[in-house]
Amino acid sequence: MGLFAKRKRKNYSVGLDIGSKSIKLVEIKKEDDFYRLVAVGVQDLPDGIVSNGEIKEKEIFISTISELINRCDPEIVDVIISMGTSSILSDKIKLNIEGSDDVAETILFEASQRSPFDGGDVTIQYKILPKSLTQEENIEMEEEKGDVTVLLVAAKEKNMKWCIDALYEAGLRPTIVDVSSYAFNNCYALESEVEEFPETLVLMDIGHQGSRMLFIKDGIYHSARNINIGGDYIAKTLQKQLKIDYQRALSILTGQQVQGVSLDDVQASLQFAFEEFVGSFDMAYSYYSKEAGYEKVEKIVVCGGGVYIPGLIDFLSNRLEIQVRLSNPFAFLKYDEELFNNADPSNFAALLSIATGLALRGVGRI
Repeated sequence: MGLFAKRKRKNYSVGLDIGSKSIKLVEIKKEDDFYRLVAVGVQDLPDGIVSNGEIKEKEIFISTISELINRCDPEIVDVIISMGTSSILSDKIKLNIEGSDDVAETILFEASQRSPFDGGDVTIQYKILPKSLTQEENIEMEEEKGDVTVLLVAAKEKNMKWCIDALYEAGLRPTIVDVSSYAFNNCYALESEVEEFPETLVLMDIGHQGSRMLFIKDGIYHSARNINIGGDYIAKTLQKQLKIDYQRALSILTGQQVQGVSLDDVQASLQFAFEEFVGSFDMAYSYYSKEAGYEKVEKIVVCGGGVYIPGLIDFLSNRLEIQVRLSNPFAFLKYDEELFNNADPSNFAALLSIATGLALRGVGRI
């Protein structure tokens, strides 16, 4: 493992967003009071290599990662990673802890009851949140008794271990495993420095095998919800509605025209799938509104490969009557245009938001 003898480059950090359709890499460097994009890349994964957070074909996964690293920056060793929401879940839970209870034991027991994973295959981390915390009260919270709110993260240990082992075999050293939606929030925190922050905001990652929504109230994380609709669901809907094979359905999602299928039929099928998406959004939003009291969502910011499905973002904005915009990490990153080989970075910026948020953790941006 001679690679690990390399010295860590000061103020450099690499985020590696591992999805089911592609792997995204962002390398940044902290320079004075701004962040510079050093390297960036997206590498497609063959179908079925990563599914529901599980690596199905290890050797192909390793070769794909290695190709991406060699193309972007062969000197990379340390990486900060995230995995799909089917492998890492997070939420806030409220508990009542009696005076005689062991706080950690009680939280871990309750978490094991709520986690959708097999109890023997879960790693659980938690943080007791302050009952009230203002910007002036920058203090650490002691463990409390009584009614407490806990930020809980549960991870599928087997999937996480397989991924980490594969990365080591590829010559990489994962230093942090983060939650993708928190990484998105970290990225948006810098984006929002140049715009007015709404009272109620939804950050939505639209992936291939599902989507995740993060509800932000008054600038503070409130809750998160997963929905099972993503690019795969929409492609399968097109496959069924249009009576075409899956690969041709996927090509429609990238804006290609399929021979023998009319544009009107494509639009009708997409509208049908988008309505299902909105229905799932409404259901997830109802959980938030019930817990937070009625709070109208003022803005939705989206990232992930699904945002480029033709017509989806406009449909969401019109149907929900809410401002929906694509995330853009290049709004605060400095970069040289040569990195993109004359391509317009705004055409794929929202695909890199999570990788950017991951990289920001490595340079002290939490």
